[in-house]
Amino acid sequence: MQLLELAARESQDAVADALRVMIAADTPIDVESIRSSVLAGTTLPAATDMEVELPNLTDYDSLLQHPDMESLCNDPSDIGVHFSWFNSC
Repeated sequence: MQLLELAARESQDAVADALRVMIAADTPIDVESIRSSVLAGTTLPAATDMEVELPNLTDYDSLLQHPDMESLCNDPSDIGVHFSWFNSC
């Protein structure tokens, strides 16, 4: 009940973050520890920490080498057509 009151008075997100960190660290949930973390404005680690592999940009270059995969809207003489709401381009 004390955690709900703390969340209502301070910040639901801060309480949820403090709980998430304590559960992830497999520490017992202690209302006073959560309260001090919330009131101190402790910066907590992100909920998800993931690494994204950089794409190989030469893969995108290969798309330009296949004219059969080009859009029908690539004709520069039809520049006015690109701004029509009724055209699929």
